[in-house]
Amino acid sequence: MLLQCGFHCATLIVLVACAASDFLDGYLARRFGVESRFGAILDPVADKVFLNCAIWGLVIYLGWSLEWLVIAVILTLRDLALLVVGGISIVTKRSINMQPVLLSKACTALVFTLCVLTLILDYSSLLLRILRPLCIVCICLTAAVYARRGYNALVRAAA
Repeated sequence: MLLQCGFHCATLIVLVACAASDFLDGYLARRFGVESRFGAILDPVADKVFLNCAIWGLVIYLGWSLEWLVIAVILTLRDLALLVVGGISIVTKRSINMQPVLLSKACTALVFTLCVLTLILDYSSLLLRILRPLCIVCICLTAAVYARRGYNALVRAAA
């Protein structure tokens, strides 16, 4: 909504503040030993909701650009699949390793960086033209990693 009103700077501040608060929340929880199972589940869900909202907001703002639409759709499908598998794990009380891998954390940082730089740089800048396809590849790779984990867990459960 801020973007639609022309508030690029305010949008940028909100994005950075959200990311900083997420980082600080995780750091403080680990630092002071106040981690909980609920927090361990809720934090990645909140991260996914935040990033998907940012991406879809940019898709709408940028006029449904095909590259951005592809990024948004594959990110949303990957994250929905993760949420479904996580929900199945909780309901069935079967342990499925859905802990984030380093690639996933790097991918989230890359997509977030793309969002921020899109607000700062010209849409056709070289850096953004490199980052957009790189984000697509990175999201697909992380989806494959999580799909393999989910598949292996289901095979083990069936055995």
